[in-house]
Amino acid sequence: MIFQTDQWIFWAIIVVGLIAYSILFDTLLNTSDELELRQARCQLADSCLAALPLLGLLGTIMGLLQTFADMAADHVDFNTLIAGGVGTALGTTQLGLLFAVPGYLLSHFLKSRFQQGLLFNDFAKELRDEV
Repeated sequence: MIFQTDQWIFWAIIVVGLIAYSILFDTLLNTSDELELRQARCQLADSCLAALPLLGLLGTIMGLLQTFADMAADHVDFNTLIAGGVGTALGTTQLGLLFAVPGYLLSHFLKSRFQQGLLFNDFAKELRDEV
């Protein structure tokens, strides 16, 4: 996998992913909050998680545009194309999905527990004691 960390889109995906996961884990571990507040946090995390694949798609488009621009400028060196635009295109898509899919699973798990009335009091206490 080729990550060009000088591309702003990689950092945007990482920051949004970390925000989403911090909200989800805070919701999981903070059992003193009311159920409505915890559900609102899950909705906010879902919004962040929904943005991740879209940011990955934006990175894909940016990478492909860079590749086509290099091809138009007669930069036909295959290694340059792969290391440049195509690497950005594939890397951002992969990074966006790597953050989004497990986050969606965790969010769905939390929501199903909220609907069942299970608030994780015992689980969260055990997890906090271990950490």
